[in-house]
Amino acid sequence: MVGEGEGLLEAASQCGGLEACTARDQRIAVGMAMGYAQISRGPAVYAASPGPGLVNGLVGVLEAYSASVPLIVISSGTSREAKGTGAFQEFDSLPMMQAVTKWCYRVEHESKAIWALQRAFHMAVNGRQGPVYLEIPHDLVKGPYSWELEAGALPLAPARVQPDADTIDRLSGLLREAEKPVFIAGGGCNDKSTGAFFTRLAEHYGAAMFTTASGRGAVNEQHRQAFGNVGLYTLPEARELLEEADLFLVIGSQLEETALLGWEEAAAGRLLIHVDCDYSSLMRALTGELPVLGDASLTLQALLDAVPADRGQRSRERWLERQQQAKAALIRQWGQADYERSPVRSTYLALTEFDADGVILVQDNGLHDMWGYSYPIFTSAAGRTLVPGEQTALGLPMGAAIGAKLASAKASVVTIIGDGSYAMGQGALITAAERRLGITFVIINNQGYSWPRFQQAKAGVEVGCEFVLGSELDPYVRSLGGYFAKPGNREELAAALKEAKRRNENGSFALIEIATGWDQDLPVTVLDQYGDIQ
Repeated sequence: MVGEGEGLLEAASQCGGLEACTARDQRIAVGMAMGYAQISRGPAVYAASPGPGLVNGLVGVLEAYSASVPLIVISSGTSREAKGTGAFQEFDSLPMMQAVTKWCYRVEHESKAIWALQRAFHMAVNGRQGPVYLEIPHDLVKGPYSWELEAGALPLAPARVQPDADTIDRLSGLLREAEKPVFIAGGGCNDKSTGAFFTRLAEHYGAAMFTTASGRGAVNEQHRQAFGNVGLYTLPEARELLEEADLFLVIGSQLEETALLGWEEAAAGRLLIHVDCDYSSLMRALTGELPVLGDASLTLQALLDAVPADRGQRSRERWLERQQQAKAALIRQWGQADYERSPVRSTYLALTEFDADGVILVQDNGLHDMWGYSYPIFTSAAGRTLVPGEQTALGLPMGAAIGAKLASAKASVVTIIGDGSYAMGQGALITAAERRLGITFVIINNQGYSWPRFQQAKAGVEVGCEFVLGSELDPYVRSLGGYFAKPGNREELAAALKEAKRRNENGSFALIEIATGWDQDLPVTVLDQYGDIQ
């Protein structure tokens, strides 16, 4: 978002090879940067204005830190000679930003500018990826500068670590001996090549494949050994496999709380091999895990290279048969839904067919939208899913959808958000309209903040959760040149999605409203974990 004459956006707009993308709200702008970085799989730069501008976008930086998204946050700051004098928008930003970034630095001399920029990119993409922060005093922003940065000097590719040969031999031996292995791919596996290595290794060892929410997309969930997300989002028929496993191989995940929900006891009582590129993610949530420091792709390649040396490995035909039983039960139980009783589930099931080439699904984390985190209610095949981190800031997914579309212009981008999240992120519609971005926004209108309402209902109280989106959606969307629909049945939903896709292809956004009662068709995974409201 433009600020008080900092010059950062202005300079970027005049620099070859850079595109300056603005929004009307800093929270939307930082969401855009997050979505762009997640889809492009590289760092994005978020330019912020000092003081209130930086603070307004802080929630997005916090989310990027939680979700391990590499952002370079750059803001101007009080001039060096005016610091401490009560200058306009003076604010000591570094202590605040230190809590939500990997590295913070104020450039006090022009000779340090290039060093700071190079180190910022290095810090953002190495180890556990995440945001970094640079502050440039007003008097240094103005320049001019005589130096030039030679092409390719920014360290955009991370340094990668591969476990040593003895560790690979040990892991291969453990995998050979396992009778009921389960493999779990985290966000560190979420690119096509790493996902392919992961799948090949699982096929060799007959392992059931799961992903974390951020790792979803690494595995084609149509694969006969794939069972969707692990943790809070695992449906009962798939959770049984986790309870029966005798070995877990987790690669590229921090194993945060939601990824462990529902199978902590199984994980603590069985052999769990945890591979991650950042040592601080290891031995954090569980005791007894076997920690391995290593890049996901390099480790998987090394384990695959060790496969030809395997001799006399155990037959896992019975384990594969058990997986097929679970797969069939999942599809039988959850592969269809009645729109009148379950409009949200029906919408996710319909989205599976939205685009044969794969859809980028940008997800929220409220109550009803949690259905979409579970296979086969939504099946991730050729596309990607973008999810928030553990902070789950309302409204941010709407900006992330814009960033995803900017990073992949030809992809079908759909975001499903709650009405509360829409209320905080609706400014993204203006940016989508201005830039003619074909995105489909789906609002679950369940009359308020349903997640806290669910928690309050169990305690027998209700305060501050209910609100109603009125009839303003239709005229507002149409005033921006968008397409609006509010389907009432399966046929109308199919027609609305078809028209939304057509409008998207012509550079127009679409907004589809799905109405449901807040206590209607609550996600079974939530009820299993937290109990019913009765």
